[in-house]
Amino acid sequence: KSILLKKSWRSDAVWTQPLLFNSPAKNIAIFWDVRTLLQSQFWPYEELEHIQVERIRMLLSHASQIPFWKEWFLKYAVDPAHITGLHDFTKIPVITRRNFLRKSWAEVTNEPDMAKLNKMGKKDHTSGSTGFPLYFYIDRSNELRYSALCERMFLVAGGGKRFSIISIRARQKIGFPTANAHFFHVRSFNSIKHRVHALKELVLRFGKGYMFYGFSSHMAELARISHQEQLAFHPRAIIVTGGQLLESDREYMQKIFSCPVFNTYATRELGQLTFECEYHILHINSEWAFLESVDERGNALPYGK
Repeated sequence: KSILLKKSWRSDAVWTQPLLFNSPAKNIAIFWDVRTLLQSQFWPYEELEHIQVERIRMLLSHASQIPFWKEWFLKYAVDPAHITGLHDFTKIPVITRRNFLRKSWAEVTNEPDMAKLNKMGKKDHTSGSTGFPLYFYIDRSNELRYSALCERMFLVAGGGKRFSIISIRARQKIGFPTANAHFFHVRSFNSIKHRVHALKELVLRFGKGYMFYGFSSHMAELARISHQEQLAFHPRAIIVTGGQLLESDREYMQKIFSCPVFNTYATRELGQLTFECEYHILHINSEWAFLESVDERGNALPYGK
């Protein structure tokens, strides 16, 4: 639990320092994070909820020092110090990106955080598919957590074995594991057919096996072109993201590539939120995030709705 809460020797205050973060030593922290995540996925829900509540309390306590959040908490009578369960957290109304787009940086952060982000953070943005791209910073703590969650996802998809990951995307995600991952650039869906032979040359380098990671539509198109041009790819597994995975597409990819296809869900700003187990059931990364079901007005729904 201390590792998941980043306490004691696993404190991010230690592992985000340049001397460790910018060296192979960073993999020590990721190794222990992954090892813990492989155990915590089997913990009773009550234990995971305790982790969630503690992390939420820590997060809100920090946020209460920032003008926007301080005003928001006062408005809805939320005291971070008295968060005792998820029911307390759900009292805070749902906030959309539009709330942030109307605010200046000075209102949604503070000078110490901004100084740290400008020095050690990385700026990123959502795709803008909604018409309102959101710009944000990702700090090193986020990168470490995201790397560990991805490693767990890949290990589960690989049946407990570690294979090289070929990430087929337009741009790589900040924090995506780099130790055994290889970025293969495709500008768009239509780029697949133009780059399929280059991909074929790339996979020849991985004699011990590899897995594909990319948008569901891209992977389905890769399967179609591979079949059409009789190009043989032999991935150990395929992990898809960035869109709905139709069962017909899953079955088609599994037929063409002769390997299992795993679904996942992630966002640019929040990272990996779910992963699929060997039984193809989506699991929430509860150690990382609390997912709340709400109606169209943002009201919390009862369990199971």
